[in-house]
Amino acid sequence: MSHSTVKEKTHSLTSGHRFAHVDAMRAFAVLLVVLAHAGLGDLIPGGSGVTIFFAISGFIITTLLLKEKAKSGGFDLKGFYTRRLLKIFPPFLVVVAIPTAIFAFFQEVRWDFFASQAFFYFNWIYMTNGDAGLLPGSGVVWSLSIEEQFYIGFALVWIATIQSKYYIQILTGLAILGSILPLLIRIFISFVDFSHARIYYGTDTRLDAIAIGILAAIVYYKFGNPLDKGTLSVKIKSSLGRDATLIIALSLYFGSLVVRDEVFRETLRYSMQAVAAALVILYGLLRPQRVTVLSKSFYLLANLRLVQIIGLASYSIYLVHLQITTLTETLLPDNMGPLLVAVNSVLGVLAGCLIWWIIEKPAERLKKRLFPSPKAMTQ
Repeated sequence: MSHSTVKEKTHSLTSGHRFAHVDAMRAFAVLLVVLAHAGLGDLIPGGSGVTIFFAISGFIITTLLLKEKAKSGGFDLKGFYTRRLLKIFPPFLVVVAIPTAIFAFFQEVRWDFFASQAFFYFNWIYMTNGDAGLLPGSGVVWSLSIEEQFYIGFALVWIATIQSKYYIQILTGLAILGSILPLLIRIFISFVDFSHARIYYGTDTRLDAIAIGILAAIVYYKFGNPLDKGTLSVKIKSSLGRDATLIIALSLYFGSLVVRDEVFRETLRYSMQAVAAALVILYGLLRPQRVTVLSKSFYLLANLRLVQIIGLASYSIYLVHLQITTLTETLLPDNMGPLLVAVNSVLGVLAGCLIWWIIEKPAERLKKRLFPSPKAMTQ
């Protein structure tokens, strides 16, 4: 691959104007979760996949809103919520809501708990009750609840923030606060009233990954323009576009897995993984200074068709995979060992990809017709 070819693919854009490396990160994150739930939870850090998803969400939504502000000078609140509804509701209806209604004919369902799933506060229920009284395997929507609480709150904050000419500074300050405060809350809980469930499932304790994603979006928005030849912009692009950034990110991520101290795992681990995800996002967006084996491999891997499909289908895969695992473990013998792990993983991914193809793609086409977006402004 020539230098010019790699430079053209530095933003790693697909034909659908999506950031290919971000979709590749989604694929990596959802496979971590799927494999952990399929039976490899002692070996695969599935929880880190959720943290990666949070960081991506913070980056993508902030990038979209900053570009909308630059283009129109405002914020379309109705369009924002309509786009979110078209993204999350169709798969949720097919994978969770309708199956729950069918399941209710055979088992008693806690409709108050289901309401928490449908209205995005399920993480607070799940931390004490699990998925008891609900569709088996639907407990994974706890993380969706945290994301949607963020989207709802962030939109309201954004309405107030963009009225000021210092909106970037205000957003940066809020994101820094959001990056630090959850860590402090986790430290407090760890030393005063230790509760893994409270830390792992709490909105206030997991918000830092999203906030770190917001900071990555601000950095990219302010300094990522390839036409900006300012000294600071050039220095930042030069630093973050180097292979050292990716190496640091990988070191942070794997370092967060190696340290087994309980307090560390409940506090700094989440922050390290979120920073690692943000650095990978920025590395993939900023033009490398020269072609290297690492940068070439990074972009080639990100653009693999299979990787892209799994990334695009990651939401549906995430929603459905645990239901598949629960069902297979009920129907198949326990002594299948690694074969059962393979069955759970493959069926979970295939089912999610099918739902993406049948449900998500038409909804995405509708969303694009209703809300045409500039290039590279995809979710």
